[in-house]
Amino acid sequence: MLYARLATAIKEHGPERVWDEVTTILDPLAQGRTRLGAVRHPLGFICLPVVRDASPEGVCLHYWTGEDGANKPTTSPYHCHSWSLLSHIMVGSVGNQRLDLVPGDRYRLFRANSGRDGDDREIDDLEPTGQLTGIRTGDVEIYRAGETYELEAGAFHASVGTHADVSVTLVLGSVVPDAEDISLGPVTLGRHRKVRTNLGPDEGRRIAGEILRLRPRVALSAGSSA
Repeated sequence: MLYARLATAIKEHGPERVWDEVTTILDPLAQGRTRLGAVRHPLGFICLPVVRDASPEGVCLHYWTGEDGANKPTTSPYHCHSWSLLSHIMVGSVGNQRLDLVPGDRYRLFRANSGRDGDDREIDDLEPTGQLTGIRTGDVEIYRAGETYELEAGAFHASVGTHADVSVTLVLGSVVPDAEDISLGPVTLGRHRKVRTNLGPDEGRRIAGEILRLRPRVALSAGSSA
């Protein structure tokens, strides 16, 4: 299983093995032998959904550039997942900021129900709840190429941009039963739908080739910079 193989590469073997495994995915994409549509995510990156099906485990590659912020979230950057996350930085750097919910009324909690609409577009239905909250943010933790971080299901956080021109992360997700995808948004915002921009397989092929070109020529050790 691809998820298990990638998780083992990240946790037991290190960056070079991760690159070897990811290259076996990207090579046929870049050469046009397989097809995978790229999707622009509201949180500011382009996603290659390598494994996204009915199974509880998913695999995605996230491609970040300074131009990816065109599709802004309607709520806020603050959210939690219904799945545990293992994120390995392959190129560049990413920031992760944890936060705690505290008594207050600055934000409303929204349930984010993801799926597809009748036109087979990826959508997020944002359903407001009756719960208001304040937040207490932690320090931004910066992770660089070769480093990995984990986030448990239900932990609120925000992805924070860095000064890297391009960053690539390999993200593994494992669904936790009864956990929910929650986003924090404006108190007065109502129920609404966010449609993710489908960039298509041609863009998927281009990004696959770009990621392959970004592979470091010198072997990375865990925690080193690209």
